[in-house]
This record gives sequence, structure tokens and C-alpha cells, in this order.
Amino acid sequence: YKNIVHVCGNKTIHTLLNKTPSEKESLYFSKIKEMWEEYNIENGKYKLFESVWGLGDGGLLFYWDYTGKIKCRCLSFKDGYVICPQNDDNGDRLIESVYYISDGTEYIDSYDDMFFYRHRKSVKQVDSGNLNWELIEKNPHGFREIPLITKRADPLHSPAQPLIEDYERLSCTYSALMNKYG
Repeated sequence: YKNIVHVCGNKTIHTLLNKTPSEKESLYFSKIKEMWEEYNIENGKYKLFESVWGLGDGGLLFYWDYTGKIKCRCLSFKDGYVICPQNDDNGDRLIESVYYISDGTEYIDSYDDMFFYRHRKSVKQVDSGNLNWELIEKNPHGFREIPLITKRADPLHSPAQPLIEDYERLSCTYSALMNKYG
């Protein structure tokens, strides 16, 4: 993943574009830089790039820990998370959802502008015979916007995929010929 190291190798440099910031703006900007370091956002950024470029999607979830500090963690398909963004007809994000399995139980965690929702797949069957999702938790998440940042893109190996498939077919054909004709 040389490309990831190239993009994320150096620390993020924060620059205030306002040439004459007010005292309030300067304090706010200073606080953002401190929080970036304190909450190790740089590491989360690296993991997000690794997930997006390696697998095609990823998410960075911000949350409050039990002590009241903001933390972030990367959600990736390789860790068992399936990210399901929901947009309106204009393409604006309505809600971010994450599907995962924990201890054999299926869950969907969803985040909108104000609330965190957790649904669990119910073992009770409804009239149609299908399993149902039940809301087991709804709490305010404490942020002014959706705290899950997601990105979808083609993995870095996408341009080489046809070549990889051709090589696999050639290898299988060669193996079959060698088995048949020695």
C-alpha cells in the first residue's frame, strides 16, 4: 500500500485561511488542531484510506466514550461491517447504517442528524414467515450531524482486475492440459 503511505505518510497540516481571524475563530481553530492530535484522527484517517483503497468502502465513526471524550474508529468490510448509506432523491444523505454480526446475532446501527438507532434481527417470525428487525435502542448521539463519515470508491486493483482474471483462466487451462496430457 505505497499509495496510502504516500497520501497519509505526513501528518495533516491545518491552515486557517482567514488572514485576520477573530479571537473566537483563533481559539476554535486551535481547539480543532489539539483535538486532531488528542483523539488520534490521523490513525483513523490512515485506516479509512486503507479500507477504501483496499476493499472499496470504509467509514470513520466518531463517538463519545464512557468518560465523555470523543473517539473515532474505522469501520471496514474486512472487520465484518457492511456500510449502507441512505440518500434522498437529490443525493443528500439522510441516514448512515452499518450491518454487522456480533455473537451470532445480526444488528443494524443507524445514525441520522440527531439519533443513534440499533436494530436486532428478531428470532420471532411474523405472519409472512419472515424474520423481523426490532428497534432495541434509540439515543441522541450528541453531534450536530451524522457522526459516521463514509466513502465508496473502486479499490486500487480495479484497473488490473481483467488482467488478473485472464491470468487465472490461463493458469487453470494450463493446469487442466498438464493433467490431461502430462
